[in-house]
Amino acid sequence: MHLPTRKNEGRLIDVIRKKEEELLGLRPRIMVLDDDVAVCESLKIHFSKSNWEVETFTNPFIARRRLEVAQFDVVVTDFMMEGMTGIEFLHVIQRLSPGTQVILISRMEMLDEFVENTKEELFDYFAKPVNIKKLKESVKQALEERMLL
Repeated sequence: MHLPTRKNEGRLIDVIRKKEEELLGLRPRIMVLDDDVAVCESLKIHFSKSNWEVETFTNPFIARRRLEVAQFDVVVTDFMMEGMTGIEFLHVIQRLSPGTQVILISRMEMLDEFVENTKEELFDYFAKPVNIKKLKESVKQALEERMLL
């Protein structure tokens, strides 16, 4: 068994401290994907008040490209969008960023029909119009669970 020398131990401690400072300085990253610009802007305003870094997208293909180069802790996505459903986007997230928590929002009739098969894959889901307070609480819980992973 190899024990570090005091000099190496000091360097290791410095590296750990730097990493802790980097991690503590990072804000949780939230992606909002909805083809309704007003929903994106509203959620961005509310989520930013919680000191979360928020990026919004109205096009699922552009959001997908962003996921290929950036990590998000939570994605809040609409179900019905032009060219891709929220469930299809969920599968993209699972492939590109398996630890990311996903919250689905949509009209109630769409939720009942499709969410039943994917409940286990989603962190949570909400019917529109969304209660912002409950959605923010769900995002907080998703962030806590993400930290445990």
